Amino acid sequence: MKAYACVYRRKAVTATEIRRTRAAATQDTLLAQFLDAYLGRQSYLDWGDDPAFFSAKHRLGDIRSASWGVCRRDVRATLSGGDFVAFFCGQESQDVQRRWDYYYVGGGTVGGLYTREDLWTRDALAPYRSFYNVLARWSDGQLSQHETFYPLHDNWRERAASPYILFDKSLTDFNIEDPLHVATYTGDLPEKWHIESPRVQEVHRLLFSGRADRKGLRTSRIGYGHTKLNLSGPKASRAARPSLAQIRSELLRLVRLTA
Repeated sequence: MKAYACVYRRKAVTATEIRRTRAAATQDTLLAQFLDAYLGRQSYLDWGDDPAFFSAKHRLGDIRSASWGVCRRDVRATLSGGDFVAFFCGQESQDVQRRWDYYYVGGGTVGGLYTREDLWTRDALAPYRSFYNVLARWSDGQLSQHETFYPLHDNWRERAASPYILFDKSLTDFNIEDPLHVATYTGDLPEKWHIESPRVQEVHRLLFSGRADRKGLRTSRIGYGHTKLNLSGPKASRAARPSLAQIRSELLRLVRLTA
């Protein structure tokens, strides 16, 4: 079993990105709903809906049916069935320069890994073709770019070469209504964790205890700023940490646990 913690961004989108994406929303009322939700102050979605929490909730009625198929192609390429990913939303402040707040939104256990050809040829996967993280369409033996959100990805082929992932709903849970606010970044590394909350303290322990490095969720002051955190890597001392199965169980328990 492998396990990672990954951050996705609720970035501050530009007026041009909004305008060009809204143009597509004239033909898609659900996309218009997504944009309204994303631009609200209490949104924990990814621009592009990847992981596809919004699509899963509104198209399939179950957020645990989310898929993952655009971001972190390096992580997706290493995953197998039964592996686990804990997701954190990094929310860029619209009011305070250089401030990012981090929220623990839950974790997914890999249930199925599919190619884009699978996505467009297997009947069981047909509901996912209307998701916003499809990225590429398979037709007549060829891939073509199939994106909704601007800016489009120049490297879409490389991203699409890594699997399109569905999660095992029995070992998956996500919360984008009131996720746990775990940390804040204001320019100093690592970010400041709000460990005065026992629940946050537990998440921090599960991710970082027994590690030889001082790595946090944010790893750089410039650029993207977040790399994957390998929970099963050599920098994690196994003697000082619970098993990966225990980490998964505890992280899933903490998704919706109240303070």
